[in-house]
Amino acid sequence: MKLELENAPAVINPDGDAITSSLAAVRGFAILSRDEMTYIQTSGPAGEGFTLEYQDGDTDRHYRCPDELSLERVTQAFVSYARGTDSWKTSLPWVKEDV
Repeated sequence: MKLELENAPAVINPDGDAITSSLAAVRGFAILSRDEMTYIQTSGPAGEGFTLEYQDGDTDRHYRCPDELSLERVTQAFVSYARGTDSWKTSLPWVKEDV
């Protein structure tokens, strides 16, 4: 697992604390990936709300949450994704995206 942020070094196998502190500093984007085609990503400054998307293996399975999310919700989703649980996916609405 790799956490990538705009203008910051990547973090390999981040724990919940690393994810929380990294997302709190996001001013652009963050991507938490299992591989190149399987990831969850967010963008937006913490004070204005975040977008959230995920891709599951290929571009035919790319989804976006239609809601603008708080830092807390995005952090919960990233930590759940990193732990391998499905609560990030089942607790939010998702819309298929054509990419």
